[in-house]
Amino acid sequence: KIYNGLIRNIEGLSKAENSYDLAYDELVTGGYGGWRVLTEYTEDDPFVQDIRIHTIDSASTSLFFDPAAKAYDKRDAKFAFLTSLMPIADYQAAYPDEPEVSFDQEEFSRGLCNSWFANETVRLSEYWVKVPVTRNIGLMSDGRILDLDDEKDVLDELLLEGVTVIKDQPVKTHKVVMYKMNGSKILNKPSEWAGKYIPLIPAFGKVAR
Repeated sequence: KIYNGLIRNIEGLSKAENSYDLAYDELVTGGYGGWRVLTEYTEDDPFVQDIRIHTIDSASTSLFFDPAAKAYDKRDAKFAFLTSLMPIADYQAAYPDEPEVSFDQEEFSRGLCNSWFANETVRLSEYWVKVPVTRNIGLMSDGRILDLDDEKDVLDELLLEGVTVIKDQPVKTHKVVMYKMNGSKILNKPSEWAGKYIPLIPAFGKVAR
């Protein structure tokens, strides 16, 4: 009930119905639609982030997943690209040290690059990729499973309550990072998505359920 209440609050503040409706319309007309879940800093506290649901315009022509992904919702994709167009003036203000890149006539004539730099706009892309990592998880004496690397404060509190680690195990998992890029280079250092690490294999078999 608590989780459902939080989700309804996020959907209400995000006006998520608009995102859902647009995705459905694009699914019907273009065969593919989508929305995204992001975190953004609140206006009242620069150290607190809120979860928000945002639309993805023209997902069928701007959102590209790992072609090797087989799951219907692409959860098994190892990477994805989300592209958008930005006016050149805005691009120059946002990236003053990264001049817009043109291409030679041969590249344009082959149609490989003409959508990245044309009509006074620059195409940018968010490159989302899963980076393999190994985490140490623990089975607690009260039955819960915790990330021993990420929940140190919680472990200290549980220890005061008599809850201890009865088994620990390294788990192969991944984190998700995003690069912003133009048609020729990466524009920023990778930023890590706010979500938790996602296990790729079960932790303790039946106990992990």
